[in-house]
Amino acid sequence: MKKFKNKLFYLVSFGIYSILILVFSLISLLFLERDAYNFLVSNFVSLRNGSNDIVEVIVDDRSLEENGKSWTRSEYAEILDFFHTYTKPKVIGFDTTVTSFDETNSDDIKLLNQVSKMDNMVSGFLPEITPDDSDKEIMLEFSKSQALDTDLKLKNAPTTYNGIRNSSPKLLKMTKHFGSVLVSTGEASNYLVSATNIVKIRDKYYPSLALKMYMLENNTNNITLDADYITVSKTGRKIPYRYIDEGVLKTNIRFYHNNENTYSYPSVPAYVVLNTYRALKSGINPKNSPELFKPEKQMYINPELFNNMSVFIGANISGPSADVFTTPMAKRHPGADIQAVTYDNIKNGYFLKN
Repeated sequence: MKKFKNKLFYLVSFGIYSILILVFSLISLLFLERDAYNFLVSNFVSLRNGSNDIVEVIVDDRSLEENGKSWTRSEYAEILDFFHTYTKPKVIGFDTTVTSFDETNSDDIKLLNQVSKMDNMVSGFLPEITPDDSDKEIMLEFSKSQALDTDLKLKNAPTTYNGIRNSSPKLLKMTKHFGSVLVSTGEASNYLVSATNIVKIRDKYYPSLALKMYMLENNTNNITLDADYITVSKTGRKIPYRYIDEGVLKTNIRFYHNNENTYSYPSVPAYVVLNTYRALKSGINPKNSPELFKPEKQMYINPELFNNMSVFIGANISGPSADVFTTPMAKRHPGADIQAVTYDNIKNGYFLKN
């Protein structure tokens, strides 16, 4: 009996030991694979420079300092009016979501009125899971203007999303173009390596900010969706993806070389654009005051530099932020830059295999 108990003890111990070794090996493999992937992406895959017709306008720490430690919707409205009145960009990505809105607040109304004028701008929205059908009417209207025209060649594509995070039916109605800014790492390491190019809400498919900008630039809303690719019908652009059960279509991001800078493209602090807008409104311009618009002064910027550019407007402020992510390229990678990289991938068909 004693020998039997000893054998049983050794068998159980061996079993527990084997399980621990297996778990440890899987965890080690997972993180070694992650580190190897990040090393390859940052040192070998991202050798190519991004497109030269993309620029980022960033509300950064300096912008807050120059503007009295705050940045309100009134300032955002002025920046949008700068692009509407004084420049001719191809397309604008407004990488933000308005999660609260007061129709009696003058700053909110100012932003609303300006957004309604922007024909070539895509604003961000977030899908969400609602506990009931309270958003049914809102989603019906939203789907009529914002859902993709989809030639569906998929079966059994489930989703957990049934609504959007909204703050004002009036804002939803007056904004011409929306794109999802949903970001989920979905990786055990919490590194962001893939972009959500489409999200399914109820029975409709909606584009990301980057994909919507590409489609707006090409004046189309039609895609074909099969098991392997999102195909933009008008241009023939094929975007590889993998379907995640909660209703998102993800594509691996192919990052670009950034010279150890924060951004993959030329960036302009938002305060420079704001100061330029106010100067132009007061009558100061590059023709009558060329010395004030010299790049080395960093005082004003010539609005013509934004002509025929794809512009991304976002924020990158020190401290905790919902729009800064860890990627193979940086521990604090601004969301606006990730959106720009995703757009550049789509525009040029520059993808990593999933």
